Amino acid sequence: MGHAERNHNRTSIYTMPLIKIFLWIVLVLLLINQIFLPAGVIIFILLIVELTRLWNRFALYNLEVNSAVYPARLFPDEETVLKIGFNNNKILPINLHWTQEMLPEIRQVSADAPEQALSGFKIMRWHDRYTVSLPLAVKKRGYYHLPPLVIEARDGLGLYEKTEKYAHPAVMVYPRIKSVGELEISPSALIGERKDKRPLAPDPLRIAGLRDYTPDIPARFISWKASAKKDELLAKVLEPSADLRICIAVDIGTFAQGERDEDSFEEALSVAASLAYWADTNRLPFGFIANGRLKELDSPAVIPISSAPSQMYGVLEALARLELDPAQTLDDLIQMERKSFPWGTTLVVLGKGPAAPVTSHLRSNIYFRIDKEGR
Repeated sequence: MGHAERNHNRTSIYTMPLIKIFLWIVLVLLLINQIFLPAGVIIFILLIVELTRLWNRFALYNLEVNSAVYPARLFPDEETVLKIGFNNNKILPINLHWTQEMLPEIRQVSADAPEQALSGFKIMRWHDRYTVSLPLAVKKRGYYHLPPLVIEARDGLGLYEKTEKYAHPAVMVYPRIKSVGELEISPSALIGERKDKRPLAPDPLRIAGLRDYTPDIPARFISWKASAKKDELLAKVLEPSADLRICIAVDIGTFAQGERDEDSFEEALSVAASLAYWADTNRLPFGFIANGRLKELDSPAVIPISSAPSQMYGVLEALARLELDPAQTLDDLIQMERKSFPWGTTLVVLGKGPAAPVTSHLRSNIYFRIDKEGR
């Protein structure tokens, strides 16, 4: 957990330099005139002020502060927990007060806490531990950093105050994922209108698994060895020798032209996530490209086509970071990244309004128009 800022504040008039100088002058005059009782009171006050100053100077020394958000990757309307741990690794006790600001998109899960700031108070003894758990709910897709945690540490009398800020880890909220049926998109439409001359036939060398044998399966696909072991007919599940590939693209410029349409933009990202999930579920190699900037990365989103297990996570992270800020045209981006997309790939473009011209060597281009009500 990083340190962002540190301030030192005084909370009493006795800690002001001018007042302290005045007390020293009065003390000297009282001692010269042998007025010992008031002089003793002033000595006591000055001694207390200096001791509390030293106390506050080391108040945050060896104070370990850790925060974690779990889960840190989630979908809208899901809940997460922010855990903040304090560990006072010294013999000096401290008077601790903390404040945590919230975001409009991330709020505490409680009907009794509508405020945007949470706070707490704890007197920590020597080698004391203190943990706070804050259940939070996220409302919108995005890549968020919670406002820093503000810690105010005071001495036992509250004369001095030291403030420090600590940064939190990021929270990544993915777009909503819907079924292809909800999107009213036929899976066959993703193949495109042009025919692929390559044979799309099962490859006996690419065995994906076993399943129960049914009469519609050719007998040559029976796994006799596995069937003898299980005492029932089992058939091989084979992968095709020529895989279809799709590249999901979001044309950010169509949503930023004229009046920015954030609702349609969010809907397009939800459709993109749903198509990626459909491709991943069907073990179909897929990629993602968008001509918008990624938050905190200041670069367009380009995920090369792959069927690796981590492909879905890469696409979801790019969708979470994507901002409604076009960096260039989609066609220019495709031309720059054309080498990362194999020949024969079907390009599925999501945009608003008429389709923008896209020139590429890909297999076919399919355009889906997105509006506030969906496609």
